[in-house]
Amino acid sequence: MQSEESKERQSIAVEFSIGEHVDCLDSVNKWCNGEIVSVSNYQHSFLYQKKGTCVKVHFTGWTAKYDEWLDIQVPNERERLKKQWRRGMAF
Repeated sequence: MQSEESKERQSIAVEFSIGEHVDCLDSVNKWCNGEIVSVSNYQHSFLYQKKGTCVKVHFTGWTAKYDEWLDIQVPNERERLKKQWRRGMAF
């Protein structure tokens, strides 16, 4: 049987998918177009591994050097990521 935390983590994980276009607040507080390029249960870093549901955002027009991992279970990081509305999408 799954715990409440596990169920919540799964529902957040399916909220964003690879290839999805998003608006993302970058490190200098500017909203930019981006794309989800990876989804993971861990944030990968040579300094540490933070458990959680993370998405990797590639900023449109920038090199992969500026890609960012966001842990969408952390409220401050979650607020930096918004789905883009596309024609034909329901509200």
